Amino acid sequence: MRARKKVTKAARERGRRALAQKPSAVAESEPVGLFGARRTVAPFLGRFVIVAGIGLGLYYFPYDPRSFPARCMHHYLAAYAHLAGAAVRFFDSRVRVIGTDILGRFNLTFAMNCDAMDVFILFSSAVLSFPSTWRHRSLGLTAGLVTLVTLNVVRITSLYWVGVHFPRAFELLHIDLWPMAIVGATSGGFLLWARATVSASGTPSADKA
Repeated sequence: MRARKKVTKAARERGRRALAQKPSAVAESEPVGLFGARRTVAPFLGRFVIVAGIGLGLYYFPYDPRSFPARCMHHYLAAYAHLAGAAVRFFDSRVRVIGTDILGRFNLTFAMNCDAMDVFILFSSAVLSFPSTWRHRSLGLTAGLVTLVTLNVVRITSLYWVGVHFPRAFELLHIDLWPMAIVGATSGGFLLWARATVSASGTPSADKA
């Protein structure tokens, strides 16, 4: 009987120790923010830097004006200028677009950086680097592209209107206010997408196919 009591007492002691250790184990495995465990943050940042570096390098590379990439860029900017010009034409029917120039009561030239492509490259790099499924990534990229193009067309339309009616405020709006608004909206969009992705698929702990 004494031996049995000693064994029972020892088992109870081991049980109490195991219970005392459980909270610390749970605390160590609790998710941290959007990325689940802390160890997933560093790989995300590493992938983001690599993808964003490649994308921005390709975008800003000083191509020869006669090269195929440079010609593609010119046609792309001209098409974007026509899209923005169509929106501006709602407010001024006399507006016309020639190449990358939007001509009217206030002239605008659609050049690189006017397309907010650098911001989209950063957004898409973050989406592609985030541990999620390719389906969620595709949805995020599509929604981000449509939203950013729409926001940028609104930006160009507002710049034309301000240039016509309040030309002194043009530089403030063009250089200071709109860039901050676009970066803020893009960052907020990524956070919303990431939270929705985590809610739909569970806390990410590693890359998913």
